[in-house]
Amino acid sequence: MPDIIKDVHSEGFWDNLKPGDAVKFGIFRQELRKEKTPLEWLVLDIADSDKTASGSREALLLSRKVLFFSWFHVGGATNWAISELREDLNNLFMGSFQGDDREMIVVSHLHDDACPVCDANDNDYCKWPEGRQFCPDTEDEVFCLSIAEVEKYFPAREDRLCGATPWALRGDNLPQKKSDPYFWWWLRSPGDIDRIAASVGYEGDFYMGNYVRNLCGVRPALRIKET
Repeated sequence: MPDIIKDVHSEGFWDNLKPGDAVKFGIFRQELRKEKTPLEWLVLDIADSDKTASGSREALLLSRKVLFFSWFHVGGATNWAISELREDLNNLFMGSFQGDDREMIVVSHLHDDACPVCDANDNDYCKWPEGRQFCPDTEDEVFCLSIAEVEKYFPAREDRLCGATPWALRGDNLPQKKSDPYFWWWLRSPGDIDRIAASVGYEGDFYMGNYVRNLCGVRPALRIKET
C-alpha cells in the first residue's frame, strides 16, 4: 500500500493522480473512539474528460480496508439490484460525504461482465423463474466491485488481501477472528443460485458460494469527478 495519502482537495491533485495512489475522501467511523476520521481509498483507474459522461476527469476508488461487516441480503432470493447491501451503501453510507465531497461523486452505470449464469448460457437464460434478471444493470453512487473488475485491477491474488478497521472489528458477532490479518469482502456479482453472491476470500481467491445472509466484509467503491 502507498505510504503517501493525497487529499482530493489539494492543489494539483488531478494533475498528479495515478492508479495505485492512496487518497483521502469523506469521513467515517473507523477507530474505536467516537469521532469520525478521513476515509482512505485506493485509486484503481482514471478516465480523461473526453471519455466520461460528466465531461470531467474521473477516478475509480476502492476503500483500502473493510469498513464494516454486513449481510448481502436477508430477505431470501436476491441480486445486487434489489439487495439490502446496495440500499445501505447508497443511503446510510452516503452520509459519509457532505458539501464539496458529495458533489464530486458520480453516478456509475454498472454492468456485470462476469455473471456465471450469463457465461454458461450465452445470456439467453439469465433470468430467474419469476422473470427477473439475474444480474440487471444498475445506476449507483456507491457499489461493490464485480468479479471482472477485481480481475482487472487486482490480477494477483495477494493484491486482493484486505485488512479491516478497528471499528469494523468491534463486538463479538464477527465472521472471523479479530486477530486474522485479512478478511472476506463482498462483490456484487451473483453466485450460481439466487441466494448466493460472489466474494473475495481471506486468501484472495474468488468464492461463488457465499450465502447472502452471511456476514462478510464491505469495501465500498465509487467514482469521483474533477470539479
